[in-house]
Amino acid sequence: MDSDDYIDCHMYQEMLDYMEKMALDIVCADTYQVKGTQTKFKPRYSENKLFDKEQAICEILNGNLDNAAWNKIYKRNIIGGIRYPKGRIYEDVATTYKFVYNADKVGYLKKPYYYYIKRKGSIISSGFNSKSRYDCFVGYKERLVFAIARRLPCVDGCIRQALSTALSTLTAFYANNESTNSDRYIEVDKFIKENQRKEIGSFKRKDKILLWSFNNCKILHKTYSVLSSLAKRI
Repeated sequence: MDSDDYIDCHMYQEMLDYMEKMALDIVCADTYQVKGTQTKFKPRYSENKLFDKEQAICEILNGNLDNAAWNKIYKRNIIGGIRYPKGRIYEDVATTYKFVYNADKVGYLKKPYYYYIKRKGSIISSGFNSKSRYDCFVGYKERLVFAIARRLPCVDGCIRQALSTALSTLTAFYANNESTNSDRYIEVDKFIKENQRKEIGSFKRKDKILLWSFNNCKILHKTYSVLSSLAKRI
C-alpha cells in the first residue's frame, strides 16, 4: 500500500474468502479514486469476473485489468522468482502481468476496497517527469515483446498502449527540453515510427492528434507539451 492511501477493513478477509471459494491464484479488487472531499468509483467490469489463463493475461495486457500491486492478493507460488525492477518507476507496469501469466485462474471483485488518494502535484511529478514517463514506456514496450514472443491474441492492444505511452513520454521530453540526441529520445522516436499504423482503433482523441503532429507538425506537440505543463502548475 502507498503510505497515504487506506483500505476497507474487510478487504483481505473477503478477498481471501473469494480466492478459496473459487480456487483462484489471484484476486483483483476495485478501487476508489479520492481527490479532496470527492470519492469516485468507476468499476472496471459490470460484475464479478473469472478468467482462465489466456483470458487473464489478455485482460491485463489490453489494459482492462489494472497493473496496481496494492488491490490484489496472490498465491505465493505464482510469484516465484519474479521481482520488481530496481531503480524504475511504474515498476508494476513491468511486473504484474508476469504474475498474471503464471496464474491458471484469476478473479475480479467489483467491490472497491482500496482508497487511492490522488495527491496534489502527482500529475506534475508523474505526467511531466521524464524519467517517470520513460520508465513507463519501457514497461509497455517490454509487454509488447512479451505478447509477440508468446503469440498472444492481444498484440494489437499492447501496441496501442505502448504507442500511447510513447507519445506521453515525448510530451514529457518536450516539456523538459530533452535533447533529441539522447539515447532515450531516439528510442522513443524510433518506436513510434516503427509501430504506428494508419488504423489506430480505440486511440483517444488526444493520442490521435499527437500522432498526427508527430508525422506532420512536431511544433504542435511541443507547444501542447509546454502549455499543458504550465497549466498543471497553476
